[in-house]
Amino acid sequence: MDLISCRQWTLGQLLDQRAQTSPDKIAYQTEHDTITYGELMRRANNLAYGLSSLGVLQGDRVVMSIPNGIDMICLYFAVAKLGAINVFMNPDYDADLLNSLIDRLQPAVVILDEANMAKLRLPTQGSIKAKICWPYNDRIAAKNVDEWDFQDLLSHNDKKPPATRVASSDVVQLIFTSGTTGLPKACCLSHSARISVSAHINHCLGVSRDDRYFACLPNYHGNLFLGLVGALLAGASCFVAERFSVSRYWSQVSRCQATILVLHAVPLNMLLANATDGAVSTTTARAVVTVGGKYVEFIERFSLSHAVLGYGSTEAGGLTALGRVSRDEAGAFPVGYAGRVRGDLEVIVADAEGRELPKGQKGEILVRSIVPHVMFSGYYGLPDATAKAFRGSWYCSGDYGYIDENNDLYFVGRSNDTVRVKGESIPVEYLEGLIRQCDGVEDCAVLGVDSSLGDDELQVFIQRRELAAMTTEDVIDFLRPRVPKYMIPAAVVFVASFPRSPATMKILKRKLREKSL
Repeated sequence: MDLISCRQWTLGQLLDQRAQTSPDKIAYQTEHDTITYGELMRRANNLAYGLSSLGVLQGDRVVMSIPNGIDMICLYFAVAKLGAINVFMNPDYDADLLNSLIDRLQPAVVILDEANMAKLRLPTQGSIKAKICWPYNDRIAAKNVDEWDFQDLLSHNDKKPPATRVASSDVVQLIFTSGTTGLPKACCLSHSARISVSAHINHCLGVSRDDRYFACLPNYHGNLFLGLVGALLAGASCFVAERFSVSRYWSQVSRCQATILVLHAVPLNMLLANATDGAVSTTTARAVVTVGGKYVEFIERFSLSHAVLGYGSTEAGGLTALGRVSRDEAGAFPVGYAGRVRGDLEVIVADAEGRELPKGQKGEILVRSIVPHVMFSGYYGLPDATAKAFRGSWYCSGDYGYIDENNDLYFVGRSNDTVRVKGESIPVEYLEGLIRQCDGVEDCAVLGVDSSLGDDELQVFIQRRELAAMTTEDVIDFLRPRVPKYMIPAAVVFVASFPRSPATMKILKRKLREKSL
């Protein structure tokens, strides 16, 4: 399927086409199960019918916190077929964060595992029409009228969803990202956006129906869907691991005979760091798709023929630029090389006033779409935050880079206030607000410092209240039940006072960063 026509399709239409042309072809595989394109269409239709019978309408949000697997994949396509919106939540969110995000999203249905269902504090009235416990509901002897088993959704055999006119421009998924302020923001992604980035990867690698993707990262990130949608577009297959495991990675790759690996910098660097003389050096894999990481060493160490690397963000099309690098030429590219900007996007590098800079000069990376709907369409329910992210028609990435004379893009670094730990964006202002609630904290600042794995390590600077005797352990103990593991700081630094701007009295984080270095 070519790069232009594929953007006119919806995910439901693509699935139906594959089910018609290759019904017995294995679409997705997990550790314990496989599903063909034909069976996937039938199960997605049944689930879509079940969701619609609970009142899910076009444009409604369906919030899920369930692991990677066949059920999750079937639900993804079921929601897409209804014209509703998939929202996968991080299962490690604490009760406050989970409920705050659900309150903002006002979903029609929530589908949660037992642990996260227990965190739910929302009343039965309001937007939520049904709460579905996955895989079954054994929390109570008699279910409330709005509580269901996931198995209840599967009981609608050979049913089809109601006829709904779903457009490729319609939002199909929200993915949470976070800048430096407030709660994580939900990026609105259309069918076109979800499909276009995978189509460019497939085109770059020449993916065919004989290929097999290997996707192992969480479903609340966009990375997993590069494999899911990439396989669908090519009529190929995708092995979906429940979670990323360094110790099991290569045995899983070998067992499923994967040809294309989907990673990002942190897991890629972890696999490289844990490689031993006895580690797998040759597999069926021919290529890795990654953003950042030590890709040169990776493809050499594990005998892959190519890497597709790039630069991007959830907002700016997933992968804004990408390039195919062979093992023979990998060392020839300068640090930060991100390839060529996609044909459906436009990029300039600008100064602080938004003026385009000449080739070779470093500045902020600004992105806009040439083709409609291939970037995000805004932050859900946050028009002011959406407007703030743009300068005219240009999305302001907060990332810095340059474009060379060959029109290749190079990534230099992120905004000083952006923090990413193990692939997770940290909502800095939210975390700082939590820490300020800890007894003995006068004020605090959260920073990211370089990690050997390619992302940041979280460092917290704290000014104690007068006479307070709090320790690092006090801070960690306070945070542990309130935030996911990746938001626990690697270091806590106590300061007598903070350097501040004379005009605004804001903490000067650049001064703290200089101190940490």
